[in-house]
Amino acid sequence: GINAEYMGPVMRAELARCRALGPFPDFTIEWWFTGEARGTWTALPLYYPSLGWFAPGCACAPSTCEALRSLPLLDDAAMRLWPAARELLGLSPDAREPFDAYFLLLEPGGRIPPHFGDVGRLTVQIALDVPASGRAVMRVANVTRAYADGELTIFDDAFEHEVWNSDAHASRAVLGFSFLMPRLAALAAACRGRIMCGRRQSAVQGRGRSQGEAGKPKKKKKKKKNTGLRPLKTKQKKKKKN
Repeated sequence: GINAEYMGPVMRAELARCRALGPFPDFTIEWWFTGEARGTWTALPLYYPSLGWFAPGCACAPSTCEALRSLPLLDDAAMRLWPAARELLGLSPDAREPFDAYFLLLEPGGRIPPHFGDVGRLTVQIALDVPASGRAVMRVANVTRAYADGELTIFDDAFEHEVWNSDAHASRAVLGFSFLMPRLAALAAACRGRIMCGRRQSAVQGRGRSQGEAGKPKKKKKKKKNTGLRPLKTKQKKKKKN
């Protein structure tokens, strides 16, 4: 795996080199749900679904890409499990693969609104350059924590999550990457080669939403008020037997 303490300085230096080349592109962010975050939340892909290992990103961060490629969770064998995993989750053939890797920036005062990611995967974030003030914060479901340089966070992004950086001067910069949940990968490996895997979504899915429901959280339905009154029951007359 990646030793965040050992690799942290290397990744931090490569992040600075990539940032010095100019603004990160924004084509990799799903802007349809970000609203005001556009322009303050940007990403440089290192691995991007449908593009594979992204040459411009890996050119300025070769050691980071090499470390990511060495992970069994992101190697070619793991990625070949996706069709079987997709069938287990009941997703359509054109569903987006769960693997990705980015340098992610959130500018001072930026906020990523509450949203859902994809089902069946885990996401890791390594804090590389974050405000010392502790004002860059992430919330996943009901857990909220501040970023700290060098710390590694792993979470299921199918749960509602959001990020805000209320620091007035410093950006939040992290290395983020996602991969199949180990349990799902094991099921997919056992399933490969069979004609039908069957759908076992309940075995691998948390309380988050499926991929097709990712994005904005749904509005909560209003609960009916309990008046304490019970409906009247009407007695039915029994028919006399002839």
